[in-house]
Amino acid sequence: MSMLTWVDGAVCQSIAVDDRGLLLADGAFETLRWSGLGVFRKEFHIARLIAGLTAMAFDDPAKCAAQAFDQLNIALSSLATREDGFEREEGLARITITRGSGPRGYAPSSMAIPRIVISLFMGNCVSPAPGRMILAKTRWPTQPQFAGFKLLARTEQVLAAHEALQAGAVDALMLGQNNTVISSATGNIFARYGGSLLTPKLDKAGIAGTRRAVILSDLSARLGFEVREVRLSLADVMKADEVFTSNSVVGIRAIAELYTGATTTDQTEHSIPTTRTWSDFSASAALALLIHGEPV
Repeated sequence: MSMLTWVDGAVCQSIAVDDRGLLLADGAFETLRWSGLGVFRKEFHIARLIAGLTAMAFDDPAKCAAQAFDQLNIALSSLATREDGFEREEGLARITITRGSGPRGYAPSSMAIPRIVISLFMGNCVSPAPGRMILAKTRWPTQPQFAGFKLLARTEQVLAAHEALQAGAVDALMLGQNNTVISSATGNIFARYGGSLLTPKLDKAGIAGTRRAVILSDLSARLGFEVREVRLSLADVMKADEVFTSNSVVGIRAIAELYTGATTTDQTEHSIPTTRTWSDFSASAALALLIHGEPV
């Protein structure tokens, strides 16, 4: 994908070396889909961005988020002046808001001005073919104060994604400190049991994805599925009729195989097999058609 970047409204490919987002991961971000029709499900992204900035104690989070989406709109509008059919284009955008530049030390300066970085990636976003997933050794930390938000510090996901890459897998399943399933390295996870879709509660760790929110709020009902947020164990996932992940980049990814690496036991000391495979992708295929068939 080709990329264009704006910093505080100006085309730019760099930020200051004293930026607190770079030095301290002091900020939040959103990754979203766009097309010539606009931004998909913008209200979900705005709400999560405001919540993340609020959790990071930014001054006037709603104003920061509004400025960021204004700058995104200007960036997208600049593409419309091109002569290669912008209305037919689509891609990804990343909005990054940092605390801005400031003196050394953890405590933010009262004089700091938030910095907004807009990155546009041109290219088609489609749900990929079913893939292989491993169980990551890296786990989510328990941190209810920041659970659900998309903050800049993504250390655990970076390491889990590296584990997947080293194993030749497309993703890695991540557990929490209490052995419950939280997410994959790159998105939220759903397990189907008959006509029910279950996804982990994210009140202690994890990121509440916007695609997850869309599935919870209306897409599952449109397909006739009951959907619930629950505590899921690894054994629960291995017994599911179907497993898939969701995020803004790939939409829906069905999981064809989950490899745990070694024979393990759950909280009830039941043995969990090292590998589980799936061939029924009916729910994920139907959801992928909805997500990529309309602006969501």
